[in-house]
Amino acid sequence: MSQAPLIEKLRAGNHQAYKYIFDEYYASMCAVAFEYVQDYHISQNIAEDVMMSIWEKRESLNISVSIKAYLLGATRNRSID
Repeated sequence: MSQAPLIEKLRAGNHQAYKYIFDEYYASMCAVAFEYVQDYHISQNIAEDVMMSIWEKRESLNISVSIKAYLLGATRNRSID
């Protein structure tokens, strides 16, 4: 799925777009978080928190990079916090 239409669908509250993003990037997000926290369960929680956050803020999302870069950056930042 192309980036711009996917982001627009997510902003509109499309559950299929959200599921696609989750399925596509969740494992990578967990891997990034694990690099920082060295705990599998905490990394899953971090990735889930990031995904929940984008759903809650979907209407105001301003993703100027790829979705992957945005999610992995957000996961890295959340892991550091």
